[in-house]
Amino acid sequence: PGGNIDNNLNSLYADVRLWSSGGYADMIIPQIYFGFEHESRAFDKCLNGWLSLKGEGVMMPVGLGLYKTGTEDAYAGTGAKEWQSRTDILVRQVQYLRSVQSDGFVIFSCDYFDDTGTSAAMELSNLKNYLNQ
Repeated sequence: PGGNIDNNLNSLYADVRLWSSGGYADMIIPQIYFGFEHESRAFDKCLNGWLSLKGEGVMMPVGLGLYKTGTEDAYAGTGAKEWQSRTDILVRQVQYLRSVQSDGFVIFSCDYFDDTGTSAAMELSNLKNYLNQ
């Protein structure tokens, strides 16, 4: 499901609150493709909202948006340039995930894994270095 919990129900008719409560799905992977500077959906606040829904027996790894690196996020308000100006967003997100003892992460999209010389390559390199420490 998309990272915006309310949008899932109101626009997609996906009751992620119910699905995450336990007994409906073994795993939910919310696509939290927002940066920390996103004006209305900051990564940490959005993640905390998802974790508050997590019921017994539900794994909740988080989808991270590698595809956004080097781009302007037109929906992020004052945080629109975050993905253009930084190459440590995934590292910071994984650090935050670890601090709240999440169930891991999934990176979208693998299409960007071979983009040498791009901000996605730098972002992945920084993430690999962090994970190998």
